[in-house]
Amino acid sequence: MRFLPLLPLAALIAAPAFAQTPPANADTYKAMIEHGIVLVLPDLEIDVHFAADGTFTALGGAGTGTWKITGDQLCTTDSQTRVETCQAYPAGKKSGDTFDLVTPQGTVPVRIL
Repeated sequence: MRFLPLLPLAALIAAPAFAQTPPANADTYKAMIEHGIVLVLPDLEIDVHFAADGTFTALGGAGTGTWKITGDQLCTTDSQTRVETCQAYPAGKKSGDTFDLVTPQGTVPVRIL
């Protein structure tokens, strides 16, 4: 009961976070998180599945890490290397769509499952 007076203060602090406008590519991220993606490399297809708790698995569970959305970018951190990589994905993509993702390492075709 002694924490009840703090609830209005907590609501005021949290209000700016709830008032933020979602990024234009939020629909793409929603589809990716709901269905997963496949990164299509010349010699390998890498499946990536995102969980609502902010974790992901790749390569049938051989790779793991965490993910978050920062602004209009999806940021992933590999559990082994602890390296964070952030990339903006295009808007308007849905399950079944394929698009090219331009990264510093080159262009990678991505398919939303």
